[in-house]
Amino acid sequence: MISIEPLKPGEPVIVGLSGGADSVALTALLARAGCRVVAAHVNYGLRGAESDRDEAHARAVAGKFGAAFEVLRADVGERCRRHGISVEMACREIRYEWFEELRRRYGAYYVAVGHHREDSVETFFLNLSRGTGVRGLRGISRVNGHIVRPLIELTRAEIETYVASTGAGFVNDSTNAADGFARNRVRHHVVPALESVCPGALDGLRRTMAILDEDSRLLDDYAAGLRKCFRRGNGWDFSTFDLSDPLASARLYQILAPAGFNRASTDAILTALPLGGERRFGSWRLERKRLMPFETAEYPVLESEQLGDIVDLSVLPRDRMKEFADGRHLILDASALDGDHRWVFRLWNRGDRIKLLGMNGSRLVSDILKDLHLSHDDRRRTRVLTRDGELLWIEGLRQSRLFAVTETTEAIAVVASSLE
Repeated sequence: MISIEPLKPGEPVIVGLSGGADSVALTALLARAGCRVVAAHVNYGLRGAESDRDEAHARAVAGKFGAAFEVLRADVGERCRRHGISVEMACREIRYEWFEELRRRYGAYYVAVGHHREDSVETFFLNLSRGTGVRGLRGISRVNGHIVRPLIELTRAEIETYVASTGAGFVNDSTNAADGFARNRVRHHVVPALESVCPGALDGLRRTMAILDEDSRLLDDYAAGLRKCFRRGNGWDFSTFDLSDPLASARLYQILAPAGFNRASTDAILTALPLGGERRFGSWRLERKRLMPFETAEYPVLESEQLGDIVDLSVLPRDRMKEFADGRHLILDASALDGDHRWVFRLWNRGDRIKLLGMNGSRLVSDILKDLHLSHDDRRRTRVLTRDGELLWIEGLRQSRLFAVTETTEAIAVVASSLE
């Protein structure tokens, strides 16, 4: 029995349907469970006739299980040229941005994707090889904000067996057999080699990822306390920060990471701290060991230690969250309100970044607004909500993955702007 939690029968859900075994199994599972499935297929046009074959099969699968069908034909090359990113990253960005648009259009709370157990293991090795901390070694979570992965505990073999039982069939992406992508090389060579040397290693690895997930949450608690020690107003004061501490770099990163700083930028700040003077780091400035944001003066900046002072705020039971899945509200885990924090509602700044739901890393707000094809005036008037300098919401457009509602959430904070 495969659990579809936290999805519920009768509720709309966007399902990423590529036509491969994972997505076909997911579509069948959720449709049979009584969910109102909206099957979303992206035709990237990168494989000619094979791409069109995949689209046709996805359409047929959606029809077989009574799902609504949406298709997007994407210009991947244009995205790569504009942002200077790889084909793989461009496809991912296009896919998840479109899923989010569909989620809002259909009033769905969740987007379901077909990641499985081997995907989580591959992610572990990829992050390990690129350099990461414990947060990057936790594998793929079942629920992350609006993204849910009902198949994450199943193996690829179990999924293919399930698809066979439905009679739906699936297509194979020919690029999955090639070693052109790093993930494919891990799948074809690293994982089989590990299993051949140490049979059962993958089970041990999954236990390790579960332990690292607990360690990561413990580290998050420590980092929250550390940030309070140096928080001053809307920035940080590092005049008492111990630069001689062998762990100074690690501590500074834990303090600044929620504000969008990476290891390289925090190391640059660490180097600059004893030098004095003023230096700029993106939308932040360092002056006499105080790190402060550049604020815009184009629109009144509303700020308070109480979120309800600057926006309309309701704290409600978790089971009411679907009433507000209309794209106009921000829905947070109510734990975001715990303690004293600086909440700011302002116009967006150049250099602002947001950690989007369903995506690793962060994206520039300017790039997101450009991709949404907003008019110049609409872009200029776009507002953002921040908590202690961390951007949580591009008003009415995009939400951060921070403080997103999860399976353990008991109460939610529903935010709506009262400004016109």
